[in-house]
Amino acid sequence: DRKYYYGAFDSCANLKTVNLSNQITDIGNFAFYYCNNLIEIETAADRIQADAEQKRLRLSVDAEQQMSEYDRKLAEKTDERISEIRSGLQEEKEERVRTLREESEKSLHALETYYEANHNRLADELFKKIIN
Repeated sequence: DRKYYYGAFDSCANLKTVNLSNQITDIGNFAFYYCNNLIEIETAADRIQADAEQKRLRLSVDAEQQMSEYDRKLAEKTDERISEIRSGLQEEKEERVRTLREESEKSLHALETYYEANHNRLADELFKKIIN
């Protein structure tokens, strides 16, 4: 096991040194409670704490790199999706403009046809309204 559990060496008055292996991952509360003659555990504890700090820093750097990579990939996917949406909107706009042009041309053609067929009659009606 890689832990010293709660009260593991509680009240071991003759315990003077403890050689903690680098494999120790946790020291429970009161593991060395009332071990009043214990003098060398602080050095080992400092080593464990320094190792833990180095691991924490490595994990922090790794996490930062992973987040940066995730952000980069997310930005890439977002840009791709925005490009797709813009392209789709552009196509929709062009189709709508085409449709509106066709409708406008049909309306203008209908007006021209009506005008050509009826302009003399309409001019006569208008002239009579002005004179009367």
